[in-house]
Amino acid sequence: LAESGSSEGALLRQEDGTMGGQIDQGKGRTEEAVGVLVGDKDLEREGKVQRAAGDIKEKAKEIADDVKKTTENLVDKVKSAFKG
Repeated sequence: LAESGSSEGALLRQEDGTMGGQIDQGKGRTEEAVGVLVGDKDLEREGKVQRAAGDIKEKAKEIADDVKKTTENLVDKVKSAFKG
């Protein structure tokens, strides 16, 4: 694996979903704030959309993690039932 400080490490973290949502949220907040400061409604709107996309990615990751944990628990219970 790449070092966490390298750009390759950042890319790997984003591809596996661990940082992509947070990065989009931060970029979106920045774009939105700049849009407000300079009076650019399009940039402000793009920032809101990007922030919302980041929120969705974060929620999707949480759901996927919950499904994975539930599935693993179910598999363990089924294995235990056949052993006992």
